[in-house]
Amino acid sequence: MEATAANTVFTTHTPVPAGHDLFEQEMIWGYFRDCFNDLGVQRDDFMRLGGASYGRDFNMTKLALSGTRHHNGVSRIHGRVSSIILSDMWPQVRPCESPMDFITNGVHVSTFLAKEWQDPFEMGLMMWL
Repeated sequence: MEATAANTVFTTHTPVPAGHDLFEQEMIWGYFRDCFNDLGVQRDDFMRLGGASYGRDFNMTKLALSGTRHHNGVSRIHGRVSSIILSDMWPQVRPCESPMDFITNGVHVSTFLAKEWQDPFEMGLMMWL
């Protein structure tokens, strides 16, 4: 799991607590029991990856954060808000120092910026895309 986590990014898209799904652990076990058995993963070990912080419920966001070493929100403000919402994932650090980072959609500008707006940028900022 560590090899996968070191090379995987989790991007959260929902900056509200309701956007982080919680499921009863028995439901998770019922759906994933065969996968655990096939992979040789112990039930308690897996449940810890998505449990604890929210009582007995399995937290899918915590699972994603446990299985990645790079985490971000989809904007600077979203990264800050997510750091606060998810602060119990890293209780040993203040939200402003959490490993939650951010990205911007700047790499996708050409896919959502109207052609009429692209031309002026191109004239003033050659090769801006």
